[in-house]
Amino acid sequence: MSLEQVLKKIGRGEVAPAYYLYGGEDYLKREAAKRIVDALLPSNLRALNLEIVIGGEATGEAIVSKADTFPILAARRVILIKEADGLSSADRSTLISYLENPSPTACLVFLAEKIDQRTRFWEALQKRGLLLCFSRLAGRELRRWLEARARERGRRLQPEATELLLELVGPDLYALEGELEKVCLFLPEGETIEVESLAPLVGESRMKSIFDLAEAVGRREVDVALRHLSRLLEEGEEVLKVIGMLARQLRLIRKAQDLKGSGRKAPEMAQVLGVYPGQIQSLLGQAESFPPDKLKEGLCRLLQADRDLKSGRGKPRLILDFLVMDLCR
Repeated sequence: MSLEQVLKKIGRGEVAPAYYLYGGEDYLKREAAKRIVDALLPSNLRALNLEIVIGGEATGEAIVSKADTFPILAARRVILIKEADGLSSADRSTLISYLENPSPTACLVFLAEKIDQRTRFWEALQKRGLLLCFSRLAGRELRRWLEARARERGRRLQPEATELLLELVGPDLYALEGELEKVCLFLPEGETIEVESLAPLVGESRMKSIFDLAEAVGRREVDVALRHLSRLLEEGEEVLKVIGMLARQLRLIRKAQDLKGSGRKAPEMAQVLGVYPGQIQSLLGQAESFPPDKLKEGLCRLLQADRDLKSGRGKPRLILDFLVMDLCR
């Protein structure tokens, strides 16, 4: 069952005695918990009827005691159990017994990383409660989420701006939300967020250097690429973001190789690639200079550099210098 379906059921008065929210996407879990609590309790009654406890600090008996306490001026009490992974086996046994005969005026909302599906606790939650899994977003789902957040703020994200934002920030939803908020401060409601709109995140000069570096590597101009790399690092650019932008460029070149000779016009090719029509000729030229086998080697080399940087093997500047030289060979 989706979160929206759960909220509709709550709106109809169909409230489960327990909701267990788990999975690796912390942002979505916390957002879901907030929306469930909002649906269960009016804001003016939360101080009297919302209890927040930490699993492992509060015992199962204490949680049950809070659930059995009669609500004040509200239909029910809500007990939000954060870090529910910390509940002991004894605590879970107590909660299993409670779920066999739950209080009709209470609702338990659990927040956890995971749950063992082989346990009696899982079986009890499946039988009497509802479980919602929030896995980490990636690929198309991550792009859709980001574009939806922009629409909620009255802006539209261009596909190429979506891709660049993900390359600059990464898949962390908290960070993406924060950076999107910054962009919207500079852009009036109703406007389209384009690539140029992301300049406030990194600065206009650094934005230009990022693109210049990617283009120089795509053209395999080693001296020019090293100059742009040096400028970026002097301006304080994060090394992993540089890796991300270079990986994006090689992926674009590979896609351009697939499109070459397809007979499609520049605007259509730009839409497929998620770039401006004016970039198509440059990308097609780069596709010619990069034989497919060398492109594959380049992507493997990027992966190795990423591992070296994350594991601390060598100085970041030297790793990037050798990477750029290898890609331009």
